[in-house]
Amino acid sequence: GLKQYSADIKNVRANLATVRFDMPSEPTTRLNDVGSGKPVFFLPPIEGIFETLKDLARNLNRPVIALNWMKTMQELKDIKKVSDFYKDRLKQLMPEGNYDIVGHSFGAIVGIHMCRKHVPINTLLILDPSDAGVKDDWSTDERFEIVFVYLRAFMPERILFRIQKEVMEIKGETQRINKLIELLKHYGGKHLVGKDVDEIIKGSFERAEMVVRYRKKNIAKMQTLKHSHTTKMIKRQIKNINTDVTVVKL
Repeated sequence: GLKQYSADIKNVRANLATVRFDMPSEPTTRLNDVGSGKPVFFLPPIEGIFETLKDLARNLNRPVIALNWMKTMQELKDIKKVSDFYKDRLKQLMPEGNYDIVGHSFGAIVGIHMCRKHVPINTLLILDPSDAGVKDDWSTDERFEIVFVYLRAFMPERILFRIQKEVMEIKGETQRINKLIELLKHYGGKHLVGKDVDEIIKGSFERAEMVVRYRKKNIAKMQTLKHSHTTKMIKRQIKNINTDVTVVKL
């Protein structure tokens, strides 16, 4: 058991060493070195940085531009405001529209809302992480589940389960988040790179809160309508959307 635990710790530290926990100060970042072709825009995932999407970007044969989540955006507290912000940013970058967009987790929700509001998106590719949800025997806040799914990319199930158990046994949201940050730093050790670990984890919960509120709002809206009315409304809305949408599930 100790041997396996030691191997798991080495695994976690090697994985976390590949991540720079630094929030960008510029509105966009190039994620690959391709110099020509129509750009692909990446919306920010739940963590607000693009470390988990860099391998994908490097394998694309078109320029990939990250639409960054910056410290100055902290006042954006709902999906609508975030969508409006990125709609304006895209218009500045490519006034003619016809955007090709990739959205993962939080970015997927933002992309969906942009489609609903008829932003001129040509293609929306949604990378859906929902099948990776970590299930447990205690009542888990949805926001914590979303953040645990993100952390699962860097650590074995045993370590993640240990972290999840320690965090969720604590009472109080702020205390739980602080405990998660403390454990992340503990398991990452000196291999954890970057000055914004605290802000990125806390920001992940704020973005997760937006996702949960957006989802609940839309479910409640559907439940207030009769089924036949809902179906007609959905069909009518779909007819007005010209975007090609593909959902890639795990």
